[in-house]
Amino acid sequence: GDIDRAEEVIAAGQQLLSGRHQCPTEVVEPKCAELQRVCTMLSQRLERRLHTLTKCRELMERIDK
Repeated sequence: GDIDRAEEVIAAGQQLLSGRHQCPTEVVEPKCAELQRVCTMLSQRLERRLHTLTKCRELMERIDK
């Protein structure tokens, strides 16, 4: 999904930074850091949402019994 694609872009950016490319570090490095921050935030939100949905499902199952 989107997170996987973002991780691929981050890896490509880090490869550019570590290689012998004529790549402006001051441009690529902050973009990689920002993308990593957004990916982490999104992953955390998705985990919290999954946890909430799991709790809701468990509650609904108890109510139905």
